[in-house]
Amino acid sequence: MDFVFADDSRQKKPSRKNTGPLIAIGGVYVPSDAVGPLEKAIENLCAEVGFPKKEQFKWSPSKKETFMRTKLVDKKRLAFYDKLFFVTKQSSASAFIVIEDTSRKPANKITHSHEQDITALFLERANWCFHKSHRDGLVIVATPGGGTTEKDKFLTHSLELSKTGTRFSSLGRLPLGVVSVNSSQMRLLQLADIVVSCTTARVAGDSDYSPAVFEMIKPMLRQDMGRVGGIGLKLHPDFVFANLYHWLVGDTDFFKGNTGRPLPIDHLPFSKDAGEAAYDFS
Repeated sequence: MDFVFADDSRQKKPSRKNTGPLIAIGGVYVPSDAVGPLEKAIENLCAEVGFPKKEQFKWSPSKKETFMRTKLVDKKRLAFYDKLFFVTKQSSASAFIVIEDTSRKPANKITHSHEQDITALFLERANWCFHKSHRDGLVIVATPGGGTTEKDKFLTHSLELSKTGTRFSSLGRLPLGVVSVNSSQMRLLQLADIVVSCTTARVAGDSDYSPAVFEMIKPMLRQDMGRVGGIGLKLHPDFVFANLYHWLVGDTDFFKGNTGRPLPIDHLPFSKDAGEAAYDFS
C-alpha cells in the first residue's frame, strides 16, 4: 500500500491580478517501501540542522516553532529546504496540489462548498497516483486547523467520497479512505505543509519568500505526457488560470480532455505575463 501525506492551505488576499481568495489541498505521494526510510532521513536532517526533539518545521512557524522562527532563518532556512527536497526526491516521492479561487464557482456545480469541491478534486488525483503505481493507497492528512468540527466535516466527506466516488472517478484505489493525524507526529506531514503552503503562496502572487523554494518543489510535481497543469498542479477555474501553467511550471500546452492548445492563450487572463512583480532568480 502506497501513501499520500496531505495538508491544506489558504491565501485570503492574493496579490496576483484577477485572483480571489484561494484554498488548497495537496500532498506528497510516497511509495510504500520508501515511507520509513524517508521519514527517518528527514528526522536525521532535522537533528543535523539542530531542531529540538519533537519540534516541527512549518512554512509559517508560530511561537511554538521557536527554533525555526528564530534560529533557522534566511540562507540557513533555504539550505534546510534544499536538503529536505534532495532527500525527498531521492525517495521517488512526488507532489500534487489542487487550488481553487473561492470567488468563482466550484468545478462541480452541484457541490455544497468550495471545501467539498476541492476535496473531490484532490482525492481524484490521489487515486490516480495509486492507480499509476498499481497499488491501493491511504491518504494521511494533517489534522485541519479549524478544530474538531472542521476535522469531522472533512473526514466525513472524504470517507463518503471514498465509498461513493466522484463524477469522474470511483476512487477504487482508496479502500481505507482518509485518516487524520497531528502534523507534529510525522515529518512527512510537515513536508506536505511546506509543499502545499509554498505552492499556494506562489500561485497567490508572492514574490518575496516562495519563489526560491517553489523552484525546489517544481521538479517533484507530477506530470503526464510532459505537462504539469491539471496533474501536479490543478488550478480552478481553467478560464482564469490556464496561462499560469505556462508562467509558473513551464507548460507549453494546455489540455482539456484530449484536446491541447498552445500556451499562453491570447484571450485568457495572464496571456502576456503572470500578473505579478518579476522575480530575479540569479
